[in-house]
Amino acid sequence: MTLKDSWNIARQTMRMMNAQERQEKQRRKQMKVNRTTEATIFEVACGLTVAAAIGLKLWAMCRSNTIDVGELMALAILVIAIVTLLACAYRPHWINTIDERIENSRQLSLLVRSVRVVALLFALRILSVAVGDLAGWERLEWSKYIDMAVFIAVPIYYSIRIHRAK
Repeated sequence: MTLKDSWNIARQTMRMMNAQERQEKQRRKQMKVNRTTEATIFEVACGLTVAAAIGLKLWAMCRSNTIDVGELMALAILVIAIVTLLACAYRPHWINTIDERIENSRQLSLLVRSVRVVALLFALRILSVAVGDLAGWERLEWSKYIDMAVFIAVPIYYSIRIHRAK
């Protein structure tokens, strides 16, 4: 085998790999997520929860006669994260970062549901902080560890279910 033959084999291999990558990207873009009752329920639940959290947070600030711009910015960032997660649920090729290849509609629905569940968890966390601020409760130091555990456990749980749904 000459150097020229080796070079031709390498080029053909690269062409095949590029073609496979293009096909995979095209397949991912073709995965469609339609609007369903489940999606509407998650979006309404997140919207109402966030609206209640914002109202309670503003009420707590008015009662204490202090406006904490840092907390308002953190709240705004979390709301943007929730909206982004709910929007990404309609574009699964944006969120499919797990090593598992999505091959069927069951896996796709689990992937989309996991993103919606995480968005709802974010919204519930915002609400719990707002209720705690309004009631005057001190934030417990260990509560952030519970939050981290939940936000790690949910994606792991859904990753396992996606893997088993082949």
